[in-house]
Amino acid sequence: MTPAIEDTLLSQLLQRNHHLTHLDLSGNTRMPDRLLQWALTGHCAFLQTLNLSGCELLKPGYVGGCCPGLRDLNLAGTAAGDAEVALLAAGLPDLTRLVLNGCRKVSDAGVSALAAAPALQRGHHLNP
Repeated sequence: MTPAIEDTLLSQLLQRNHHLTHLDLSGNTRMPDRLLQWALTGHCAFLQTLNLSGCELLKPGYVGGCCPGLRDLNLAGTAAGDAEVALLAAGLPDLTRLVLNGCRKVSDAGVSALAAAPALQRGHHLNP
């Protein structure tokens, strides 16, 4: 099991590396939404790729508001549901790849909400 990432460690990482374009936090099974949202807010203007696969506690609908330039988002195995997918589709206009494998709370309604993501509409990748 991957140890939980410490609040201060993630904050320091993002503050010191605010030009990050790729961030892989996969496997942090105990990372809560409050930590990720707090850490991403104001620190990820250049982030294009975010991997949160296996972060079982996360419902990361807020990611679009924190990282508007995101193009590639992996949510496999998170607690994301229809509401979060709808928020992401509306808040991430440049999203070209979204991975939702193992997101049991995403139904046809959530997938339909992805029609609001213009880059995904152009035939880019969606892995349900």
